[in-house]
Amino acid sequence: MSQFVWKKRPVVVFADGEADPRFIEQLELLREGEADLADRDVVVLLDTDPDAKSDLRLKLRPTRLHACDHRGRWWHKAAQAIPVGRS
Repeated sequence: MSQFVWKKRPVVVFADGEADPRFIEQLELLREGEADLADRDVVVLLDTDPDAKSDLRLKLRPTRLHACDHRGRWWHKAAQAIPVGRS
């Protein structure tokens, strides 16, 4: 995540697999807001393989579908998808 400091705003989305309906919904919402994300220099990082124990997973330690900002703060409402670029 350090490569993004002062350059990009990473949003990290974790899921237990690519077939997770909540993950699919979250991706759809992110794609709908793609222009808004680009305007804000947001980069989306996806991790759908808990068994791989990626550096992001080991550092941020998610327990279910989550999104995390560049400071490691979780922003979600339980398992609800996060709308992007909507009022």
